[in-house]
Amino acid sequence: MKNIEKIALIYTRVSSIQQETDGTGNKSQESRCRELANRQNWPVEKTFSDTYTGAGDFMNRPAMRSLVEHIDENKHKNYVVIFDDLKRLSRETKEFINLRLAFRTRGVELKCLNFNFEDGPEGEFIETIVAASGQLERQQNRRQVIQKQRARMMDGYWPYRAFYGYKQIKVDGQGKVSIPNEKSEYIKEAIENFENGIFKTPTQVGRFLNENGAIVASTAKKQGETATSILRNCFYAGYIEYPKYEVTRRLGKHKALISLDTHNKVIDILDNKNKSERQYELYREDFELRGIVRCLHCNSKLRSYFTTKYQKNRVKKTPYYECKHKDCINKGKIFRAGDLHSKFNDILEKVGPKDEAIRIGVEAFEEAFKEFTENIKTDTKVIDLEMTDIESQIDNLISASANITSPIVQKTYSDKIEKLAIRLESLKQNKSKPIDMQGICRTSMDEMSEFIKSPYKIWRNCDPRQKTELYGFIFKNDFAIGQNYECRTPELSLIYQYFQGFSEELDNNLVKTPDLWRWRVLSPRVRVKCICVYNI
Repeated sequence: MKNIEKIALIYTRVSSIQQETDGTGNKSQESRCRELANRQNWPVEKTFSDTYTGAGDFMNRPAMRSLVEHIDENKHKNYVVIFDDLKRLSRETKEFINLRLAFRTRGVELKCLNFNFEDGPEGEFIETIVAASGQLERQQNRRQVIQKQRARMMDGYWPYRAFYGYKQIKVDGQGKVSIPNEKSEYIKEAIENFENGIFKTPTQVGRFLNENGAIVASTAKKQGETATSILRNCFYAGYIEYPKYEVTRRLGKHKALISLDTHNKVIDILDNKNKSERQYELYREDFELRGIVRCLHCNSKLRSYFTTKYQKNRVKKTPYYECKHKDCINKGKIFRAGDLHSKFNDILEKVGPKDEAIRIGVEAFEEAFKEFTENIKTDTKVIDLEMTDIESQIDNLISASANITSPIVQKTYSDKIEKLAIRLESLKQNKSKPIDMQGICRTSMDEMSEFIKSPYKIWRNCDPRQKTELYGFIFKNDFAIGQNYECRTPELSLIYQYFQGFSEELDNNLVKTPDLWRWRVLSPRVRVKCICVYNI
């Protein structure tokens, strides 16, 4: 049986930090509610305060849930719940009715500072009308906010929280503008390294960014997911798009970290990546060739695992590789990891061209680099011609569309003009982008020569993750091994073939001068790996 004496419980709610400072915060609401309780001589037992935004089930609000649970735990008490406005209970009609019913079934009286609850159908009707008006106001506010945000994006500004590598600052006459922060260089480096093949998966990109503080992600999975969103975001190329609000891609008012060409190449790499060949990046010292070593007979990758043996309260773990392919004649054949690694190291130790071959190869590189710098002027002229042609096409399309009244045809012209404008902007970026000669030759030829001469020395000092990246620089295909540790020497990468060719010709006295064409035929990705080798 409930006590006759009424006891007050106060409920307050705000949906933004700003309300705490403009006179409608939780403290000011509590003060007004306490004033009413004191006039009625109701002792205040407890105050429940929510800072929650959004519609939906009232039990999602932590303080409201605690309030209901407190009432259920003290059924013998005669409670009055005081709040200052109907909107504090709910701005959604359905949820307001559910909440009102929840208090009524518990025998709890509601007291609002600016509304009198009345029993009877008329009172319930008025309550419903007031709650519905609150819902209408919430939906109208949401619509206005969306319209303003969409307008900002149409003008090239990002209205939400800043992306990784940027911060939002207020600029007179422009409002909030995104500018690069102190971590933006890591974002730029990570995206370009993914484009050039130095980072092969988004997880590697995420790990690099996390280690340098550019993102915060506790697990490898979260690092990969965050990196993927960064790699796919055209914002870093200087553009804004938001399909949810029908905002098509347009040039933003922020500074780009990468070129549009780089962004498009990254998207192609992500879209064309073969998911069946995904590498599970579980790097361990015991399995330095994980993901690299294959079966010589069926060409499937070997599985790696530990065997556990218990000896006198001690646990001994031994690492092994094994072929698990069901149709392979080598199925069930196990390889001790130490013996397999030793076999590979014997092969790697023999890799390395002669000193004279390196000297000749470096001379060819220097000649090719000179030619590259001279060709930049020619490339600039080609870009100018293409830009002039695109500008002419845009002018013709604008003139042709001036007298067209059909919305469908107008849309077709508009789409063509937008594509040409994006291409034109990309060419302008490439033309204005300064050529970083220091970046191209950032490592000295002495450092590169030392690495090319003896990759085995570098290999010994790398961790397993670095070894996986280093292997792809030295060899073109995976390391294959069969029964009795019979192995096939993997084919050298293009850069090593380049230097190895000089070594063979030196043995036959066939080469004395640099061979420039060989450097030209190397792919751009191999060139990048060669000049960035000090980072591996």
